[in-house]
Amino acid sequence: MSRFSTPRFVDVTPETERLKELDHFWIQMDHCRHLDLWRFSYLSDDETGEFIPNGKARFYEPILMIHGDNSIHTIFNWFARELWYFGFRKLFAIDRQIAGDLQIVGNRLDQIIDEIKQITHAERISIIAHSSGGLVARYFAKFVSGADSHIRILALCGVPHDRAQYLEHLKASESSLDESQIYRALDYLEDMNATITEKELYRLTQINLGGGLWSKTPQEGSIRYIPLSDAINISVGQTHMRIHKHKATFGTLRHLLIPNVAAFKIRLLSITNVTKPIGIRIHYKGRITQNYPQRGWLQIPSTLNGPFLPEAPIIIFCNSITLDHCKAELVIYIFEKHTLRRKSVGRVDFTLKCDELPRVDYITINGDRGEQVNLAVYTYIP
Repeated sequence: MSRFSTPRFVDVTPETERLKELDHFWIQMDHCRHLDLWRFSYLSDDETGEFIPNGKARFYEPILMIHGDNSIHTIFNWFARELWYFGFRKLFAIDRQIAGDLQIVGNRLDQIIDEIKQITHAERISIIAHSSGGLVARYFAKFVSGADSHIRILALCGVPHDRAQYLEHLKASESSLDESQIYRALDYLEDMNATITEKELYRLTQINLGGGLWSKTPQEGSIRYIPLSDAINISVGQTHMRIHKHKATFGTLRHLLIPNVAAFKIRLLSITNVTKPIGIRIHYKGRITQNYPQRGWLQIPSTLNGPFLPEAPIIIFCNSITLDHCKAELVIYIFEKHTLRRKSVGRVDFTLKCDELPRVDYITINGDRGEQVNLAVYTYIP
């Protein structure tokens, strides 16, 4: 008896013409119908419908794809085909039926991931999520107990991290959410944006692709790039409904899904003897990569006696380094807001090393008047 239902054929587009000779299907797993779990696969010649792995496949870590509201799993047709072509063989997708309540869907995602791990005998999986599906995955990764032991890479494509845009999205959704459900979802969103947990320092690697929200412009559904403080932020200039099926997105994710890179995260530990608002500017690979805070300045309480210590882990920058290169140069500047001008406090040149991982390196930036900013750099293999 086959474990799969009747195959669902995937249309061939001009972009994937070279894959026409491969008979690909989304196959719903009969014993997981209550989870709406699908597997991207092909059928054997004996018509049993059983999945037969390709002996030439290179990457066997499961990848789960999660779509947004008002959509279904087949929006990942192009992306799944590309992953298959490059050797990824354990590809899954789900059909989400509940929108808005991230707690309910996040807990359901726990069941789905556990099922995938049992099917594939994998220790961890990677997730590619589009639109509001990314919020479900973020909620799961941050707040569901034990989630850090399940996920290696969490890729967010065009996810509405901004409150105003998410509210607009929820109200436009086809799902019938009442006002209390909508504002509960917004509370979850704010909790996610305000919280960086200890487990995220070493365990979870988030990739924020294309920006954090979309806006209604003459080009409907365009992406505006808004970086997250706890993610590797990569700008892909594509519309909301194209970002998850664009070559630039795929090329970036394929590089990170293959385990030949290390992630590094810079965490702010303490600030001493700084009375004016400051900003931190980070150069990586020879270019200005990110400012912290993203807007405005970091305000230090004038009445504070002793160093300023963040209450929770504050990751001010996150990126990746290819293991083949073993090291990369990083430059960190500290600026002080002085009336309408910027005044340099200090800088440090730091070499990222991948000789022994995981590792933590501590950096101190000293100013001319006794200012001191302490940072930690966490480097690990996802």
